[in-house]
Amino acid sequence: MTLSTPWRGLAATATALLFVLFAPLAHAQADTSATGTYMVEGGSYMIELRQDGDTLTVVEPNKESPYARQGDGSYTFYNPNTETTYGIRVLDANTIEAFKPDHPESPATRLVRMGGSVANNDGEPVASSDADRYGAMAEHYQQLAQTDPDNVQAWTACSAVALKRSVSNPAEADAFATQMAGMLQQMEVATSPCPDAMPGW
Repeated sequence: MTLSTPWRGLAATATALLFVLFAPLAHAQADTSATGTYMVEGGSYMIELRQDGDTLTVVEPNKESPYARQGDGSYTFYNPNTETTYGIRVLDANTIEAFKPDHPESPATRLVRMGGSVANNDGEPVASSDADRYGAMAEHYQQLAQTDPDNVQAWTACSAVALKRSVSNPAEADAFATQMAGMLQQMEVATSPCPDAMPGW
């Protein structure tokens, strides 16, 4: 991979660019559904949310967690592996908050919507083999984002696109990839860092 500009210290700038790039799309999609792609505010981790009535499914690389709506409007999920209950609050059309209901002393984590939604009835469902392949790809790039700080935003973009491809129809995934490519090009990245997820330019 050849990057045309140093990446160290660009995390805050990239986060700001992501917000500027995707805020109009997020606003246009604003409704009662939390479905969409979210990134940890000021960080690099991304998830997909899929709203289906009173269930909010969190889609991560190779893992799906169904959260159930509670009386206060939040959603919770109990993970027997960690013996921990996790919660999500929808703060507004563009923002959610992840928290631990049983540990109010733990600070909540805010995530902002980046635009785009998971596959709907207008698109072809993702084949299981493709979902698994792109899910593993998303996990690979997420690990690179955590271990290669000089290129964290490039790997984060790759992980987000791969995750999108694992849950969305091709048209939605391609549109999201184009948006992410535009963000990277604004940072003077000369070519795609992950042509397997995001075609070159």
